[in-house]
Amino acid sequence: SVYYESPHLIDGNQPLPPPPKGTYLTDIWAEHSARFVTELAAQKKPFFLYAAFNAPHWPIQAPEEEVRKYAKRYEEGWDSLREQRHKKQVQMGIVSSKWELTPRDPRVPAWERADHKEWECRRMAVYAAMIDRLDQGIGHIIDAVDRAGVTENTLIVFLSDNGGNAEEIGRGHGRVPMDLHEGPLHSTRPDAPEPCELGMDCAGNIPDVMPGDETSFQSIGIPWGNCANTPFRLYKHYAHEGGISTPFIACWPAQIKPSANPVSAIAHETDLMPTFLEIAGVSYPARVAAGPIPALAGESLMPVFTGKSRTRSPIFWEHEGNKAVRDGKWKLVSRFPEGWELFDMEADRTERHDLAASQPERLRAMEAMWNAWAKRVGVQPWPMPETPPGERSGKLAVPPYLQKYND
Repeated sequence: SVYYESPHLIDGNQPLPPPPKGTYLTDIWAEHSARFVTELAAQKKPFFLYAAFNAPHWPIQAPEEEVRKYAKRYEEGWDSLREQRHKKQVQMGIVSSKWELTPRDPRVPAWERADHKEWECRRMAVYAAMIDRLDQGIGHIIDAVDRAGVTENTLIVFLSDNGGNAEEIGRGHGRVPMDLHEGPLHSTRPDAPEPCELGMDCAGNIPDVMPGDETSFQSIGIPWGNCANTPFRLYKHYAHEGGISTPFIACWPAQIKPSANPVSAIAHETDLMPTFLEIAGVSYPARVAAGPIPALAGESLMPVFTGKSRTRSPIFWEHEGNKAVRDGKWKLVSRFPEGWELFDMEADRTERHDLAASQPERLRAMEAMWNAWAKRVGVQPWPMPETPPGERSGKLAVPPYLQKYND
């Protein structure tokens, strides 16, 4: 996940030489995708493009001309911005006014007490610049669709892969971020060069090092991850709404009528495959040459696209002991190693009011559903035997630059 140099650029099966120095990789993904659209649309046949941008994943790096646009934007701090964002979300109909804004992460100080404000503002300015450049890239792809004259009958879907990220980058190892556990969680492939070998600063999230250029290796961390996830609880890695909710935008002029307000239907990314198959008029096989294959987990979104109602069957999650099941308006969720919490998502999607104690029968029924699913798909108990000691407790760790506020 670097943005100016990568040893893994491949076209088909052909490795590519490094791009010219200073080339921003988000631009390469966009340009290649736009060229793909132009070439394929010219053949007058249906085509499929999956453009998997890595922005705005850490390390936070962006062209300085983009960063300058946001140099002053975040001087108000995370508390004010969280309130502003929540208010705007309610005004736009993105979230319900019934859903209370979650408290600031307890590990994070009030903005007035925070040190290193210049560094903190710079982190978020770089992050915003990455999203700006990503938005420009998506615009280039859409422009290519328009130029090809196929906009009316082209389905364009945009979504991110998970909730907001609060991972911290640990001192001394640019390639090992400290997740919200006691120790390192991620690392690069064994054969990948370390960031230090690519000329990067290996200090991680250290306020003495300003992020943004190609020599830095940092993240927005817990304070801004909390702001980015407004108004939800927790982050990527967890099964609370802050970890699993994602923007989803679909545009298909021939089939989808524009709506002033977001659609509130429940959906999951596993619904994309059956949707695409239905649109293409293709049946999913029960078996292939190698033998039977699992049935699709998702359900087509076509009813949602065409304005019809759809009752989604229960959706299940599990990631390193964090687990949940969503059944209609009800959600049962647990952060490892804690117990189950029960929420009414229509009244309380920010998961502020646990109903587990007042609805024990519903809790037991949904827990049984989750256990049956976990057994059927082979969910492994957490922690696993090979889980590193620092990742076994589920403890919410505090990075060095926040420790003084947590003593």
